[in-house]
Amino acid sequence: MKIDIILEPDLTPEEICDLGLIAESYGIDSIWTSNYFSHWDPFISLSQLANQSSQIKLGVLAVSPFEMHPLKIANSLLTLNEVSHGRAQVAVGAGEGNLTAMNLDTPKKIVLAVREALEIIIKACSDDLKEGDSGEIFSVGLPCDYGWAKHDKPVVYGTAYRHMMMRMEGG
Repeated sequence: MKIDIILEPDLTPEEICDLGLIAESYGIDSIWTSNYFSHWDPFISLSQLANQSSQIKLGVLAVSPFEMHPLKIANSLLTLNEVSHGRAQVAVGAGEGNLTAMNLDTPKKIVLAVREALEIIIKACSDDLKEGDSGEIFSVGLPCDYGWAKHDKPVVYGTAYRHMMMRMEGG
């Protein structure tokens, strides 16, 4: 059985590292940091654990393309993946709590936006953005070369809790 642990977002990188190393010693599969609007950056918070651990997978959830462009999500994910030698993963969703905190309106085509974001992130992880990408909501206007990303591809999940999002993600 694989067990994942989701940590609260108010933990420091040092606390995440300590807990992650303990979790790794017990054979826990993955440790996840939560992405909230007024807490530690989840990608940076995992970097210390990435350097000091060797087995446990490192995940960030849930990142919204409305707070961070999919290309930048891909860059952060691939950087964490390289630092951790191929153990990074991310969960991408609408991030409506963060939208509320930033006083932003919920986009009209939220399902399409998350789908396009997932497509861009997955293409980046496969080094398949050399021609850019053109979507209705998100685009990548310049060629992107991810040849520097040498480790196994990170895992990219979509998060869903409403009917249309679950249908889009196969639920």
